[in-house]
Amino acid sequence: MKYRKLQTGFTVIELILVIAILSLVFALISFNWVASLPKQNLNSAVEVLVADLKQQQLEAMVGIDSGGGGLMNHGIYFNTNEYITYEGSSYNVSNSSNIQFSLPQGITVSTSDITSDDLVFAHTSGEPTTIGVNPQIIITNQANNIQKTIQLNQLGVVVSIN
Repeated sequence: MKYRKLQTGFTVIELILVIAILSLVFALISFNWVASLPKQNLNSAVEVLVADLKQQQLEAMVGIDSGGGGLMNHGIYFNTNEYITYEGSSYNVSNSSNIQFSLPQGITVSTSDITSDDLVFAHTSGEPTTIGVNPQIIITNQANNIQKTIQLNQLGVVVSIN
């Protein structure tokens, strides 16, 4: 009687087929992940900016002054690739209490109906003193030209993010 040796395992063709399918799935997943990065960068930049807007308004209302000189206005100065939070009635580049926030690469900021790209919150009331009727902060991702607009009301409250 002849016994046949049992062969177990996978053939080379089966292994190549499984590797090809896994590679295709991995490629699709990584493509979708990479495509979503610019939108994630934009969303995180908007979230941080809104938090900083609220913080500056709160510090103006409470009267926080790092120099100990009493009640002060607080503001945010917008530059193309950054914004700077500061104390006082206007942005002064030489003020040591300024805090600079760089936006992620490819993200830019601009304003509409805000005087000289300088948003100032009045001490005690927290109301903006340098805005027009329809103040907006526009954050743009240059990689895919997606924009988010932060709409403020006359009291400096964020009313919408589109």
